[in-house]
Amino acid sequence: MFRESRETEMLNTLTETQGLATPNQIDDASRRGNNKAIERVGNKSEKNFGYYASRSHVIREAINPNPIDDAKVAIDQWVLLKDVLHLPPLPVQIKSSPKDVNLFKYGENGTKPHRAFTKLNGLMIVINCGPSSDIKSFDQDLKSEIQRIRSIIHENPATITNLENITPKRLKDSNSFKIRYN
Repeated sequence: MFRESRETEMLNTLTETQGLATPNQIDDASRRGNNKAIERVGNKSEKNFGYYASRSHVIREAINPNPIDDAKVAIDQWVLLKDVLHLPPLPVQIKSSPKDVNLFKYGENGTKPHRAFTKLNGLMIVINCGPSSDIKSFDQDLKSEIQRIRSIIHENPATITNLENITPKRLKDSNSFKIRYN
């Protein structure tokens, strides 16, 4: 898909310039094609998340963030989990591969997680919904993320403060936020 997208953009550039494109124009076209492919995969991953979340036994509701959350805090969705889990509304970062999940959570060499993940003390679901995912792997990954988050809160209940500070008011008013986290 990526190669095809790059080739299409390069051929379009050659056609538009009647075969007289400069090497820089060809490189730009290749980058443009690559970026379009990345955007398509990302959009499909977000659609997959919506589909999987709607069939999940633990997610009560998935909610789109406001554009500021998405851009500034790297939040793709918010989820309200079933009340029996005793967890607050949680932000979600949707990734297109397991490798992207690990890069976001741990960084290139396992030493520098994404700043949003660090700022929230890890209280963020980071989940693969890309081409290699399916409902079964989604459920397994979601269960693992919930366990990880519960452990963080159990070890240090004060970590919840950063999450409370960025949770949209409309979600703070939900039953999930009023439940105490045990």
